[in-house]
Amino acid sequence: MVSISVIDEKHPAVSNAPSNSSVDHQIGTTTPLDPALIPTPTNTLQRLANRLETIAGIEARGIERVPESERERKYAAKDYLYMAMIWFSANSYISTFGPMSGNRTLVIARYTMGWWPSKLCVLLNLVIELGYGVVDTIVAGLILSAVNGQGMSVIVGIVVAALISWAISTFGIKFFNIFERYTWIPQVCILFIFVGVASPHFDVKTPSSSTGATLIGNRLSYVFLSASGPLGWSAAAADFYVYFPPKASRLAVFCMTASGLILGKLFVEFMGIGLGSGLSLNPTWVAADKISTGSLIVEALSPLGSFGNFCAVLLALGVVANNIPGTYSASLSFQLLGGWAVKVPRMVWSTISVVIYTICAIAGRAYLLTIFLNFLSLIGYWTIIWITLTIEEEFIFRRKTGYNWELIGDYGSDVGLPIAASWAAITYPPCDILSSNTLVAEGGRRYLSR
Repeated sequence: MVSISVIDEKHPAVSNAPSNSSVDHQIGTTTPLDPALIPTPTNTLQRLANRLETIAGIEARGIERVPESERERKYAAKDYLYMAMIWFSANSYISTFGPMSGNRTLVIARYTMGWWPSKLCVLLNLVIELGYGVVDTIVAGLILSAVNGQGMSVIVGIVVAALISWAISTFGIKFFNIFERYTWIPQVCILFIFVGVASPHFDVKTPSSSTGATLIGNRLSYVFLSASGPLGWSAAAADFYVYFPPKASRLAVFCMTASGLILGKLFVEFMGIGLGSGLSLNPTWVAADKISTGSLIVEALSPLGSFGNFCAVLLALGVVANNIPGTYSASLSFQLLGGWAVKVPRMVWSTISVVIYTICAIAGRAYLLTIFLNFLSLIGYWTIIWITLTIEEEFIFRRKTGYNWELIGDYGSDVGLPIAASWAAITYPPCDILSSNTLVAEGGRRYLSR
């Protein structure tokens, strides 16, 4: 357990975002913001951000904690349902810290790891969120281009997807809530249509070419690779819940987040498996797949004619909906890089995030998709390490004392490095002894790993 460092390395943290007591970020209604509630900004950008929130309700708050006084309201069942909607259209344990603390996700990492070590989590999360930004904009661009018979270039499609992502994520949580609350409805309808049209062409009879232990190993690897994708969201899971009342049931938050995440993941995962299996039976699918993933999706919907193209466009917008939460989270992670970064408003970092992954997507549209999909599946493994540390922090080290969420702005010491070193020193010897005597199977033979 570590004591908490300040948000600004040299000065105590001062919230530069407006007090949002008159802005309902949950239900999407805005009343004029009382200027007296806005703390004095420290630079021109913050003054502009506060002014935009006053005029248009564009969220100015970044990583600053949302105090209980701004979240006290009656909790309704629709709030829990909304949690499921977010993750159905976009991790469970980490998400429960949002209502409880009022802090963004990786601010919580400072309580576990300290000021400087937590920045490693921030950097890794930036890689994941910007990486998926590249993937999502490329996929959306490929679909839109294929719908237009390649008449629209992939670059134009990428830019369209990026602009929509920028608009929603930059305007902030109120607009994000409205968009994500309803965007899943047409997506689910289109996916059911997709099942009806494409499933007769799925190959559900050909047995696996592998057998025995190899087949089991392949299936196990697939399960873990598939799980790494949703796990990558854990570093953003609490970002969207900070405006919810602090007395929200942790169990309900956990269950609704998990249900939305699992259902959304499995539905699309099964469709992808079906498309992949159909390649062995449909020469037209193979030809389309050689052009792009977008062309394969459009080809699978081609029996519906123009309506199939309309469905493909809606699927592309669904990919954009999946990209918006990552863009929003990336802007918050940028602010966590240091005291200098938090002085730059969230909307600026959101814009920078979109510019970065749009340029990467355009430059690497021909080859980055496969590379990033494989890379991001592996880099997501770090999150399970952080989740494990967070669980131990809460239920072992803070079992009796709990968290003081207001300490994040006070001076403190960062002892994360010595704790990490001592933990490694204690755990490595027994693990090394265990590994030295572990039997490893390979090619039917068994031998010592050393």
